[in-house]
Amino acid sequence: MINLAKFKSLALAAAACATFGATAPAHAYVYALSHLDITDLTIGIDPTATTIKGYVFNLTNTATYPGKAGVTESGSCNQLTCSVLSPVLDANPANGTGLPSQQRTNNDFSFFGFGSAGSYTNSDSVLNTSELTQGQPSSATQIAESLLNINGVAAATPN
Repeated sequence: MINLAKFKSLALAAAACATFGATAPAHAYVYALSHLDITDLTIGIDPTATTIKGYVFNLTNTATYPGKAGVTESGSCNQLTCSVLSPVLDANPANGTGLPSQQRTNNDFSFFGFGSAGSYTNSDSVLNTSELTQGQPSSATQIAESLLNINGVAAATPN
């Protein structure tokens, strides 16, 4: 037989815990980071093959943040317009938020991390050197980073 006083106490305790769980704020976030650093890339070209007559380099950085229009920054050059000095091609960073402390500045490839109180999304890329343009090994750096503390979808892509 169940003791009615104990049963009421157990039911009261369960109700109090359920109420506490329902009213306690949930805090969750999603953090994503991608960083690519290519150095000393050489291209093996068969000397008996057709001579390279032209090339095009493209960089595109995008950032999408909840409630805001997506941001796209890009750059392009070819054998006539690429810089012979470093960087060969540089696209501005794409920042999905308006918070100055969370905006990526050009060619800052450091990690913001997930310790921020706000949400952000950004990306950046640069072609530092090019074997085809400068005659030295190619190098490039890219980063995409997002922290989402709110509902919605954030995305960042360097291409």
